[in-house]
Amino acid sequence: MAEDAKAGRRYDAACYAARAAAGQGADAATLDDTERARWRWQALDWLRADLDAWRGLWDKEPGKARPVVAQKMRHWLRDPDLNGVRGPDALAKLPEAERKEWQRLWADVAALLADDPREPGRAGGTPPAGSGVRPPTATRGP
Repeated sequence: MAEDAKAGRRYDAACYAARAAAGQGADAATLDDTERARWRWQALDWLRADLDAWRGLWDKEPGKARPVVAQKMRHWLRDPDLNGVRGPDALAKLPEAERKEWQRLWADVAALLADDPREPGRAGGTPPAGSGVRPPTATRGP
């Protein structure tokens, strides 16, 4: 699974799917709302699978993997291919159930990045400036 993430094919496919869902690309204009939603869900599935793989690598080989994984997560938070599914303005346009899943993905990305002790200013789950991602909040009960 980590090899899939390292190769980047699934991430690239997720970016193409997100762009198509946002109406970008040669054939994107022919997609209806149902098809756009399907591509967004597919992009989310692919990104979630890659995030799980990167997290597993992060946990398995922290010294070796953390710099690479942190760089990948910073890229995800800034990649213009994902603008249609990231940030408050883009997410506000999505149906509630879908918006919540995307918000959860971006919070999970920010949380993983916040775990890197080499990330200055990231303590407490603060995502990179300009990422459009709110820091995760504690939801623990008694």
